[in-house]
Amino acid sequence: MKINKQWFKEEYSSLKLLNKTIFKNPRTHIIAIVLPLIVSFFVYWLWNRYSIYKITPPEMLAFSTITILFSTFYIGIFTYEAKETSFLRRIYLKNNSKANIFIALLIVSSEIYVVNTILGLLLYYGMSKISIIGLNSELFNNILPFMWIYFVLTTFVSMVLLTFIFVLLAGVFKNKYACFGVMFLVFLFLLIFSDVAIPPIQSNSIFFNVVGYFNPWKYSNWTMLLFTSYQVFDPEGMGQIFLPTNSNWPPFNNIAQTIIPSFAFIGLFIFLNIKYFTFSLKS
Repeated sequence: MKINKQWFKEEYSSLKLLNKTIFKNPRTHIIAIVLPLIVSFFVYWLWNRYSIYKITPPEMLAFSTITILFSTFYIGIFTYEAKETSFLRRIYLKNNSKANIFIALLIVSSEIYVVNTILGLLLYYGMSKISIIGLNSELFNNILPFMWIYFVLTTFVSMVLLTFIFVLLAGVFKNKYACFGVMFLVFLFLLIFSDVAIPPIQSNSIFFNVVGYFNPWKYSNWTMLLFTSYQVFDPEGMGQIFLPTNSNWPPFNNIAQTIIPSFAFIGLFIFLNIKYFTFSLKS
């Protein structure tokens, strides 16, 4: 891939076209923005109301990242449908570059990620001011300003990873129903075994830990948890996200155990997209 002035011109053209197509579709705002915010808040409210454990700041932030899974899942659906109508193929034939399309899709995903992150945190903060709902506004006070930087960086890594996972699924399947079915199963697997919707302190079992190691999102989510719980700086921070026992220990206790696999998975899925993504629906 040769990067020059012409490349940037073609990238901007592809991005402009994708932005116009995606954001003018009302379904984008419903599936990628409104619905995940509702689900994220409901999960927070559910654990806050019925869990015997008090929700901690890292767990609250983890709940907010549910929006990332929904938005990237939607990007995967859009990618397949754009492939089905030959929309992506026309863009590809224009610039003859898969990388051009992947980068454009990633930027669109990033735009939705920024919107969801801001709206999600504003929603939590706003609801915490309504006493009848019972959310704890003190959770925000326990997050120091520099921790927000770590939160944004680690969740951005999650967004990149999940985008390439769902774009890959959209690119390799020929049959629409098979594609959407597998996407949905992957969506559920990522959600259930990532320690996002079910906090680690709740999923404190060997089964969840072992199966979770096969979940790429678990690693980047735990990177966020280890930073925002201050465990990276203070070992006692682990108590905010996991209660070790004599028979069960946290799946990760070192930041290297999560960062290295996170970037390894990103590299893997980028490679798989470049090698196996196809614009054709023909067998």
